[in-house]
Formats: sequence, C-alpha cells, structure tokens
Amino acid sequence: EWESDSSLRCMTAGGVGGSMRVAVTAGARVGSLTDVVSYDTPSLAYIIDEQGNAFNATANLPSGGSVVTVLGAGLGVMSYTDSARTGQSRCEATEWQSDSSLTCKTARGTGGTKRVAITAGVRVGTVTEAVSYDAPTLDRFTNNLYELEGELLNATGRANVVAVGGVEIVLSGACLGLDSYTGASRVGQTGCEASKWASDTSLVCKTAGGVFGTLRVAVTAGARVGSVTEAVSYDVPMLGGGLNLTSDD
Repeated sequence: EWESDSSLRCMTAGGVGGSMRVAVTAGARVGSLTDVVSYDTPSLAYIIDEQGNAFNATANLPSGGSVVTVLGAGLGVMSYTDSARTGQSRCEATEWQSDSSLTCKTARGTGGTKRVAITAGVRVGTVTEAVSYDAPTLDRFTNNLYELEGELLNATGRANVVAVGGVEIVLSGACLGLDSYTGASRVGQTGCEASKWASDTSLVCKTAGGVFGTLRVAVTAGARVGSVTEAVSYDVPMLGGGLNLTSDD
C-alpha cells in the first residue's frame, strides 16, 4: 500500500528463507536493498510419541521405525523441503503437517540422548537431548549344551558354563540394535572372548574362562548398556579320584 513519496506498506508472504533483499518498483524503476528481511528460525517445543505421550524433555524410543510428531513454530505455511533428523541420522520419512508440526519416522539407532534438528527452507531449528533410544534388555539365555537338549534358561535361572570358558551363550532380549552397533557383552567384569550380533533381539557371547560364582551379564549396544544379575555361573571344581595313603608300620 502506497503511503507517500517516501513510504509504502507491504504485507509479507509466508516463507522460511534466510536474509533476503527487498525490492520496490515505482513505474518502470526498481530500487532494492539486500539482507533486509529474514524469517524466524524453526523452533521446537514438544515431541509426541506413537502412544500420544508428549515430551518437552527426552523422548525415549525403541531401536527404530517409530513415528513421532514434532511440535514447534516457524515450520512454514507449506512444505518447504522440510526434513528432520535425530542426532546425525535423517528421519526415514518426514511429512509436513502445519506451520507448527511435522511427523518424523525415526531411523534405527542405539545411542543415548540426541538432539533433534528440523530444516525448513534454509533455516535450521534444533533442540538438544530431545530423543534417546531404549537401553538393551536381556531376558533369556541359552548355552550350546542346553540348546541341544531343547531347554531354555530364563533370567530367573542361571546358564552354567565350564570354568575353562569357550562356551557360546545366546543372549536374547530387546533393543540390541537393527545392525551391529559395536555390540559387546561381558560376564561379570570380563569381556566375552567374542561377541556376535545376530538380530535386534539376540547376540552370541563366547565366554572367557573363570571360576567365580553367579555373575551378571551385560550387553553394550552403541552407548547404551543393559544387564541382568545372577545370570551365569561357572562349574564347581571337581576331583576325579582319590589317592590311597598307607602307613609304613
């Protein structure tokens, strides 16, 4: 709207770009000024999980594939190539909903607390310590001897292994990652001789030698650790025969 020879009024259109120039046309002449206007950076306030729980602190997620809704402001009045990521991983899919919300299908992962970043146009808004993945959990154990007999030990029992080690124990649980995230396991304070990731719910530990009683088992997936106490014990020492001693009288 023209007001005078020295001023006019403009109602800006929606946008999400960075600093922009302003140009005014009067007749056939154009005057402009660079880096005059910018749009607000996207801001994030809440994260809503699939169950409808709202978090303004850390939202805890399974190992991947969860659809979360991110609430905030300045996300644009239409889809401006919006994208979102948790930590350094982009969401598997991002869908713009409104100027204040979008949905993100999280990528798989096992890390601790991570920031969430949203890109709208060329502007980026972030919030720290917004999302974390569930820690690994263990609930069942099977060693190679019991597997042959078709028996399964649970966390209330114990997997017994020979003192010399070298026994493979299958550790079953959840949130061990959808890939091998430097997965490692240990019995007591001793790392397994070898750990092999099998799936999000199981990995194999080749036990080291030992002589202690009942020990806990701990699994590390990424930066998260899950453990269960009194899970494994070593065989009690056995004596195979006796030595007969006679007197000299």
